[in-house]
Amino acid sequence: MVEILGKRRITQYLKTVSTEARLARSRRKGKGSTKLCMKGNSLMMFSPENPIRRFCWGLAHWSVFQWFLLFAILASCVFLAMDRPTLADDDPIKLAIQVCLLF
Repeated sequence: MVEILGKRRITQYLKTVSTEARLARSRRKGKGSTKLCMKGNSLMMFSPENPIRRFCWGLAHWSVFQWFLLFAILASCVFLAMDRPTLADDDPIKLAIQVCLLF
């Protein structure tokens, strides 16, 4: 009996995972709607139909934005590795780091 319940739970879990994966694939292709993945209120005040929440959700799931974030993190790591306390104020590396920190 325990074994049957275990298999049933595993089967239910696999169905849930495959449904979520299918929805994710359809969202990537632009076929899914944001209502399928946004449930409940965010911060107890933004409903799934709220334009601010929909904009933020769309921005966070936009592939260009994700690549931009990865590039920004990589650039930050490179500049962190280049920076050292002994750099002179007129050193070109220090100037390049200061310019990039403005952005």
